[in-house]
Amino acid sequence: MNSLECKGRNVLKCIASSVHVSKVVKKPFSENDILYLHNAFTTPGIHPISVCSVNIGRKVITQVLDSLKWYQDVAYLAADSTVLSIRATQIIDILKKPVTYLEITQFFIDDFYYDFLWIELTQELLETDWISFFEEQLVQLHIEKMIPIIVVSYLE
Repeated sequence: MNSLECKGRNVLKCIASSVHVSKVVKKPFSENDILYLHNAFTTPGIHPISVCSVNIGRKVITQVLDSLKWYQDVAYLAADSTVLSIRATQIIDILKKPVTYLEITQFFIDDFYYDFLWIELTQELLETDWISFFEEQLVQLHIEKMIPIIVVSYLE
């Protein structure tokens, strides 16, 4: 249940198309789900999970983050700018429009000081022109070796 099967530049698209790579999480959480989630949320690396819907994914993320109370600067990447029940920075709101390779590179150099990141891997996000640039910077800068990155994909 890890992203080892998805290496290289297209890890996000690989995770989105391969449910077998992701840990499927359903409520109520089983004991194994709780152990997996706490390990994923506290270990640097890319940790894919699959849930039924965007709302369920956000509830899972916020519940685990609330239970840990570890992180000071949480970021997330989603196609929309939904207000969440926890304090988290929506990266899309920070990036200057139009989002270009140069803009994403500058963002990682100047502004990326987060200690936790989750990516909502919706079809809408995957269809953006710039998601491959974002992913490339994550890989080139080895962000996954520094912080936990939870990649949430959806079964619906």
